[in-house]
Amino acid sequence: MSGLRPLESLSGRWTRPLLAAGAGVAASLAFPSWLTPSFRPWTGWVAWFAFVPFLAALEGCGVRRAAWLGWLAGLGFFGSALYWIAAIKELDGLRLAAWAAFAGILALYWAAWAAIVCAAGPRRGALLAPALWAVLEWARGWGSIGFPWVELGASQWAFSPVFQGARAFGVHAVSAAVVAVNVALWAWVRPRRALAGLSAGSAGVWLAGLALAAAVTRIPAGRAGTGAPLRVAALQGSFTEEEKWSLPLSTILGRFEDLALKAEKSDLMIWPETATAEIWEEQPEIAARARRLAVRTGAAQLIGSVQRGKDGRFHNAVVLVTAGGEAGRVMKRHLVPFGEYIPGWFRRFAP
Repeated sequence: MSGLRPLESLSGRWTRPLLAAGAGVAASLAFPSWLTPSFRPWTGWVAWFAFVPFLAALEGCGVRRAAWLGWLAGLGFFGSALYWIAAIKELDGLRLAAWAAFAGILALYWAAWAAIVCAAGPRRGALLAPALWAVLEWARGWGSIGFPWVELGASQWAFSPVFQGARAFGVHAVSAAVVAVNVALWAWVRPRRALAGLSAGSAGVWLAGLALAAAVTRIPAGRAGTGAPLRVAALQGSFTEEEKWSLPLSTILGRFEDLALKAEKSDLMIWPETATAEIWEEQPEIAARARRLAVRTGAAQLIGSVQRGKDGRFHNAVVLVTAGGEAGRVMKRHLVPFGEYIPGWFRRFAP
């Protein structure tokens, strides 16, 4: 941040860029990534200190250089977190180009954050950083290439004393708290007690607000009005992408039926996202077998599916099927670029 005397160890030409990019990669490890491809409770802790090297790299920088370092940090973060784009076979030879282009565009949000924080100066920047991060992260989810993915707060899913506060304030407030703690840790190693105290106070306010909200809005353990526990079973067919789109429908449904019958008695069984690659309306067999399964197990079936909306387009959706038939459905409102559709600006180059 401008106004602070740069650390002696940051005088090398490549030290700051490497610190920024490395911090971005480190922050991505708080989510499922190429290193840890599944959710693990411990990975979220990385987010609480991963930004410290990035903040150190910003010390003494002007707005333009801060934006450059912020972009590098964002490129490291999104390049690492969105590694799966490079594995989309349908993009053929453009997989790497799509990966790099999308990561580079999303990195602009990090560049804007770094530039504004540095322009504000050490004290105001330390106070502004958490809220500004939340606003930019929220803005990132809007527009034709809106990407409300890998939001920093979501990495805290296993830390319920903080994460349940999102029920009152939203996940972006959790993101702000994570950034506030990073700023406090960065300020703590600097020889300025006033800045460290200010940053620690800011982090304390964010954390206390989330903890209070989590305590007040605690999610009840049982079904409303009964006190009885709600028993939920998650069914994971473990099909590969190739299998899901090539195996016969009867084979896929059969595996989920076997899993449901082996599961302990429950009130609700949840199938994966797009558990069947077939279009719901064109395959009445799915609804019929799901209803029979609901009758046999006594559990409602929440099924991820592909559906055709009123606009004629395909949608990522979930359907609730009970013993009485279909009880409701919800269609996804915002598709993930490259994961669920090819953005228009890239479609002219892609197959």
